[in-house]
Amino acid sequence: VGTRFIASTEAQVNPEYKNAIVNSQPDDIVMSTQISGTPASVINTPYIQKAGTELHWALEILKKHPLTKKYIVPLIHLMGMKALEKSATKKTWKHVWSAGQSVGLIHEIKPCKDIIAQLISEYEDTLNTAPTVEPPGASL
Repeated sequence: VGTRFIASTEAQVNPEYKNAIVNSQPDDIVMSTQISGTPASVINTPYIQKAGTELHWALEILKKHPLTKKYIVPLIHLMGMKALEKSATKKTWKHVWSAGQSVGLIHEIKPCKDIIAQLISEYEDTLNTAPTVEPPGASL
């Protein structure tokens, strides 16, 4: 659901980020450990393609070593957080845009009020059209 709210009129992120979500498909989403050291789903932008999706081999080794892990992991997270902050709020060539495969269901940028109303409507439609299931042992 987070990806949907990034593409809202209220989200204070770069308009290019919002448009990238609207224009992306599920197969445009890749998993990357390069950003934070842990797997994160991002839009496969030219920057991601250039930077790669895998954590640098030296950082990976330091991250796994018991003596350096407690120092390297926070550093990797800090570097990733700074890259995400910069790409979300400033025009930059480093387009690191976090998003999930739900991008395929997002076709427009709209207000949060409308997104919530749509979620409620879809929920109610599902409840009304879902087949009822007899609880186990109810036919005894």
